[in-house]
Amino acid sequence: MALISAPFLQDLRLTILLMGTPAVVRMSAFLGAIQNLNILTAVMSFGPGSIVISYHPEQPSVTPLYVKFAISNCHNDGDRDHLPISMAQICSDAAPALSVVESLALQSEYDRSYGYTFVGQSALWNTLLRSFVGVKVIRATSEFAAELSDALHPSHGAMVSDLLPVLSELAIPSSLRDDLVDEAFAPFIHARRLAGHSIDLRFIQSSSCPSETSLRPPLISWSFDTF
Repeated sequence: MALISAPFLQDLRLTILLMGTPAVVRMSAFLGAIQNLNILTAVMSFGPGSIVISYHPEQPSVTPLYVKFAISNCHNDGDRDHLPISMAQICSDAAPALSVVESLALQSEYDRSYGYTFVGQSALWNTLLRSFVGVKVIRATSEFAAELSDALHPSHGAMVSDLLPVLSELAIPSSLRDDLVDEAFAPFIHARRLAGHSIDLRFIQSSSCPSETSLRPPLISWSFDTF
């Protein structure tokens, strides 16, 4: 893909089918050649046998570029670690070109028993979150709030000390307030406050989290000039 130049690209959708081994996709050179990469929102969703991350502009009518990466497992009984590993690799490689992203949403669209998550994998969370240096707001559904709080816990030391340097807001579903999830984030928020950077923890309705559907990806269409 580094040999392809598409500076006026407006719609990029890449699907990778895994056959049991992590995929290595080099996207940075290709994305870096695209003009007007003003996409401010990223949504990562987990479904049966797949992980999808989509990048949306804040104002589609002004900046129409839409980017979507999907990782699918060809064998439902395969090693489930390969999906998050490949997605973390893609996000990391695309990070230099997509550093303008300011909002990140983490959501699940399936029964948690499928297990395609970053649970218990602090190194993968580290790789993923390090890709979003400009993120100011993170919204996580209930499936990922506990995982995120563990990944950001100061007990991980230097591995999390420089993550999300400009983060100012964490938003999780209000249904988790009784589960004391706010206390789970307390050590991270306290550590950032001591470092002179305040983070606001907000409880929101689940429907407030952006999704692939609510952001309405553009329809794929092509037009050709007539000679």
